[in-house]
Amino acid sequence: MVVPLSSLRWQLAPLAHLHWRRWADEWLLYDESSSQTLVLPTLLAAALMHLEQENLAPQDLAALRAALAELWAQSVDDAQAGELRQGLDFLVEQGLLQCVPE
Repeated sequence: MVVPLSSLRWQLAPLAHLHWRRWADEWLLYDESSSQTLVLPTLLAAALMHLEQENLAPQDLAALRAALAELWAQSVDDAQAGELRQGLDFLVEQGLLQCVPE
């Protein structure tokens, strides 16, 4: 079964325990549960931090774009949204996020 992109939502994986450090325009992320260290671009780091807050309910791409636009006081354009989508999929592959259909 193919799930439409518009119905995908992401949430923090239950075992993820994240620690953050900023380095210039990138963020270093250490996940205690998997012992992984990743370097993330600011857009993806901001989205993951948003999802990490109080274990929010799963968010779709539109909700993440809106939250990031509010945070930065500027819109997230379609190219950035495409990069964000790829980054979210990468974080799912790494076990830091879960992708849940609506």
